[in-house]
Parts: sequence; structure tokens; C-alpha cells
Amino acid sequence: MAESKTLEPTLKRHVHPIAMMVVMTIATAAISFCMFKFPPIMKYVMMSYEVDTGLMGLLMSSTNIIGFVFAVAIGYINRSYKPKWTGLIGFLIMALANVIAASTTNFIVLIISRVIEGAGMGILSNLTIALVVAYFKGARATATAIVNAGMTAGQVIHYNLSVRLAEKSGNLSGMYTYIIITFVVMAVVMLIFLWREPSLAAFTPTTEKSADMVEAEKLKKGEVLKNRSLWLIAAGMFIFNIVMISFNNYVPTFLQDAKGLDSVSAASLTSVASTIRTFVMIALGILADRIASKRKPAIASFVGICIMYLLLAWLPGNLIMVYIILSAIAPASVTVSTYSCYPDIFGDASYTPVAHGVVQTTARLAMLIGSALVGYLIKFLGYTGTIYVIAPLALVAAVCWFFAKEVK
Repeated sequence: MAESKTLEPTLKRHVHPIAMMVVMTIATAAISFCMFKFPPIMKYVMMSYEVDTGLMGLLMSSTNIIGFVFAVAIGYINRSYKPKWTGLIGFLIMALANVIAASTTNFIVLIISRVIEGAGMGILSNLTIALVVAYFKGARATATAIVNAGMTAGQVIHYNLSVRLAEKSGNLSGMYTYIIITFVVMAVVMLIFLWREPSLAAFTPTTEKSADMVEAEKLKKGEVLKNRSLWLIAAGMFIFNIVMISFNNYVPTFLQDAKGLDSVSAASLTSVASTIRTFVMIALGILADRIASKRKPAIASFVGICIMYLLLAWLPGNLIMVYIILSAIAPASVTVSTYSCYPDIFGDASYTPVAHGVVQTTARLAMLIGSALVGYLIKFLGYTGTIYVIAPLALVAAVCWFFAKEVK
């Protein structure tokens, strides 16, 4: 049987890749309303429900439960069904969860609503990345970086809007109202925008009646979860979430206690670094596409993270800007390289939802245990001792990426 010369699917895509990137960036900004919902208005939640910081931590982390347990299953769902339905259902689940949250005064019910909300967030965070990777070829890293920038944009919008509404009304009703409206509008947008788009399973290389290709496809379905490179980059993402996201929650306090900064300066410097990192991420995404490599930038990022934390431990307070600048640059390639490399591993974009599900499983696990783990390390080893533990972990992640040979 003669094989076709192209590895691109023969289906017709009705949405231009740039349009897909723009809408998925907006969707990601909306998803961030769920992810960052409570931190800016924590005091109002604690007063309304009469809970302490420990229970607040449980509330904020509860969205990761579904993402951890069912991330791979969500990947298969997003691969098998048309995105208009999974996108619609994902946002409606999140809207329903916020209706429940807005109507309850019971903290346990509020936690249940967050678990439900996590299911919608899991579907959508997988779908947005999978669609962008499927629709882009030569600029996947750039497109992925731009979509991730939507998360920061949404965080900035939500942090400003939620606090103002809470201060104005003295309760959480205003915040829930605009979040519910946003999710319902986005559900309709996803349905209309993706109306004619095929399922992601259709983005598979095809041949003209090739029995060999059919058998290869069946084999890939069975082997996708056994791929060594996929699990190596998933291990890298687990480490990244521990050393960057979990430890970062404690950095402002460390800057105050060990480096002599006041609370406002410490918080401002870390937030500025996060904002700058968004633009650096896009620039490094462009670089990754130019050099046609995701592995090299990821390895460099993990080495940079190790150096960054050692400088945090060693530098005096008057030189801490060196750490801040490096913290804006060093980690930027990890997420971009990870999310855009799935077609390198499997040869096409159709398995991106499943591969992303594997990575999200380890990422959510790190989010579930990371803050508590780092907190205990700080309790027993101190901040500097904890840094000496997590800095070498970044090098372990770099080694994982080095041996992920299927990634270019």
C-alpha cells in the first residue's frame, strides 16, 4: 500500500491557528479565576466561614484532587470527544460549582464545590493546551507560551476586581457573580467557536488504507502510558512544582526574616518577578521554535533554577535584586518546553491530551503535597537548609530532561 508523503491529518480545520491561540488564551485567563479565586480575599472567606489558615489551605488545594486522580482519564475524554462539548461542559461545571459556593454558608459544602470546580478546571486546562499544540506546527512553543500568559493576565484581573468588590460589598457575592457570568459566557463561546472542529483523535497521521498504520495506531494506544520520555518530563514537572511553586509561597517570608525586607517590598518584588516571567516565557518560546529544540531550554532552565536558589541563600539583602532578576528568567522555559513537546514524543498531536494528562497527574500531586512538604522542611531545616535540599532537585529534573531523548 502506498503511504501518503505527509504526516499531517487530512481533515479540514475550520479555525485558523492564531484564532485558536487567542480564544484559548482568553479561556486560560478565565480558568485562572478558579485557580486564584481565594488568595486575594482570604480574610473575607475566613471571617465569613470562621475558619483558620489550615482549613483555608485545604480549601485552596482541593481543586487539585480531581486533577490528580483523573488527569489521564480527562486526557482520553478530550482526545475522544469534540472540543465544543468538552469546552462547554468544563465551563458549565465551573459555573455550577460557583453557584453552589455562592449559596452556601457551610464550609464543607464550599470545599465540595471546589472539588467540583476542579473537575471543570482539569478538563479545560488540558483542552486549551491540547488544541493549541494540535493547531500549530512550527511555532508550538511560542503559542503555548502565549496561552500560558493568559493565566497571569487573568490573575491580575481577578486580584484587582475581587478585592474591590469584596471591600465595596463586605461579602463575596460580587465576586461570585462576575465569575459565574464569565464561565457561562465562555461556555457559549467555546460551543460556537469550536462548533465545526473535529475531535483531537482526528489529528493522527493517516495513510491510504494502510493496515500497518492501523496496527501502529492500536499499538500507540497501548504504549502511550509506557513511554519513558513522557514519564521523565512528568517527573521534571513534579520537581518543578515542588521547587518553584510550593517553595515560592514561602519566599516573601524568607526575604523578610533572613534578608531584612519589609512585607510590602518582599511581596512586590516576587509579584514583579512573576509578571516579568510571563514576557520572558514568550521570548523563550520564540527561541525554542527558532532553534527547534525544547529539551535544551528546559535543561538550561533547571540548571538556572539551581543557581537561582543558591544565590537566594548566599546573597545579602542589598543584592537580592540579582535573585529577583534571575527568578524571572531561569524558570521560564520549563512549562513552555513541557507543554509543547508532546508531538515530538508521539509523532503527532493527537495524543497531546493524554500526554498532558500524565504530566498534570504528577503536577497536581506536587501541588497537593508540595506546600506541606516544604513547610515541614523549613520547620526542621530552616530556610537555608531547605534551599540546599531543593536546589539539587532542580539538577535531578535537568537530568530527567537530558535522558528524554525523544524530545528534540
